[in-house]
This record gives sequence, structure tokens and C-alpha cells, in this order.
Amino acid sequence: MQVEENLPTIYISIMLSLIKRNSNHLVQNYIEQIPHHYKAQFIEQYENINPLQVIYQYMTLIPYIDNKLNISINTDKLSPLYQKHIDVLQNTLKLIYIETDFLQYYEQNIKKQEKEVINNVQVILDKNEKTYKELLNFWKPQNKPQLVVIPNIIAEGDCFGVNKNNKYYAIISPKINPETDKREFYPLHVTRICIHEFSHCFFKNNMPLNQREIEKELIKLKISTRVKEVYGDAYFEECYVRAATLYISEKSNIYNLKANELKRKIEIKLNNEIKNGFVHTKVYYNNFVKGRTI
Repeated sequence: MQVEENLPTIYISIMLSLIKRNSNHLVQNYIEQIPHHYKAQFIEQYENINPLQVIYQYMTLIPYIDNKLNISINTDKLSPLYQKHIDVLQNTLKLIYIETDFLQYYEQNIKKQEKEVINNVQVILDKNEKTYKELLNFWKPQNKPQLVVIPNIIAEGDCFGVNKNNKYYAIISPKINPETDKREFYPLHVTRICIHEFSHCFFKNNMPLNQREIEKELIKLKISTRVKEVYGDAYFEECYVRAATLYISEKSNIYNLKANELKRKIEIKLNNEIKNGFVHTKVYYNNFVKGRTI
């Protein structure tokens, strides 16, 4: 796994804080520099649209955006909302980027910290060769993809797995470390979230689910409002990936526990999945234990 910086991820994440609050001081310091009419123009574009949906869709475009915010993607089959994102990117975000000299802000305020995080995350992943092997062993890709990790140092909890052909990206953010009570890229979090986000990439290329079956099952399930709002018809994908993450984490023992303690920890996590509304996670996990993939 290769860890890389990605300027568009940082910039777009900062701008998206206008529709989903982010308390990071690096975000707020830059936002204050943006002329009010530009901020209002951006916010107006996304009124009455779920911010989480907007953020996810922007992140799926990241592999196609260069450091000058030019985008290279075939737009013929994109939905109207994706077309909107591209228009906003080219006609609003690029203007703000240039007029506020974001590149200078990035160089002076963000890049050094980002470089330190990149180096630390690379060390963590280099020590987890067993986890990487278990990830590939579980998904068994026909063509081994290039795996790239992008640490988004200014995000607060949002992580994504996105594809561009046979190049898979895990865009990861820091999480509160229970040992320090600080938002960090600590080893257990980095390892687990990379398994999870890369599994989304593998899933999208290997396990498309029938849309009609998804809709039929969603009607039957008593899914929490939050889960339904965030995942919608991607609910089964999320359950499958959560189950795969737990299974791979157990096989590679990322928790560094004795066998009985590890089993107990996984069981607790599976029960928590049900409590949180992901009732199919345990079903998929049990199938994996039995050697079935679905």
C-alpha cells in the first residue's frame, strides 16, 4: 500500500465544511478568507440535498481531479447531481481556489503536518503485511489492484473507498484515540479503516447486487433513520463490507489478542452492528466463517 498526499481532497473537504460543519482550525482559518458572496453561492447550490451524499459523491470524483482542479472524466453517463458537482467545481470552487491563493495557504499551513502524517501512516501499513495478504486472500481479485491511501488530515470522521479502473483509493480521516482522547491516525484505526475502505473498492468491482432485490429487502427491514439516510440502497454493501472488515481483522488479528479474547471481541462488535441497524452484518460474517461469500 502506498500513502500519498492529495491536494484536491484537502481543498474540496475544506469547502464542503460550508454544508457540513468542521471545527478543525485549519478549515476555519481558510473559510474566513473566502468572500461572503462565494460562500453563499456554494451553499445555495446544495440546499435541501443531504450533505453526506454530496461529500461522498465529491470524493468519488477525486481520482479524476488534478492539482489545478481540472477534471478528466467521461460525463455522458453521469447523473444530473454529478453534473452539478462538476459545474460547481469548474465555475465556483476553481475561482475561489485561485482568488484566495489556496495553494499558498496549503503550503504554509497544511503541507508540513500532512507530510508527517503520511510518513507515520506509511510506517503503520508497512508493518501490516499480514493484513494486506488477508485482504487479498479474502477478495481474490483477478488483477491485483494498486492500493493508495490518502490521509485527509482536515476531515472529521469521513472516510471513503473509491476506484479508478484498477487503482483503489482509501481516503481516510483521523479518529478519537481512546488512549489519548485526541483525534489521530493511530495504528489500529489506520489498519481497520484501510481494510474497510479498500473492501468497498473490491466490492464495487466484484460483487454488484441486484437492485430489485435490494429494494425488496429494504422494505422488510426496520432500518434506523440514520442508516437509511446515509446508506440508502447501498445498505447491503455496507453490511457486507462491515462483515468482511471484521472477518479480515480477525484472520490477521489486528487487535493482537489471544484466540479466546479475539473471538469475544468480534462477537461484541457483531452484536453492536445489529444494535446500530446493520442487521445483515452478522449474517454475512457467519457465511464467511462457513466458507461462503454471499
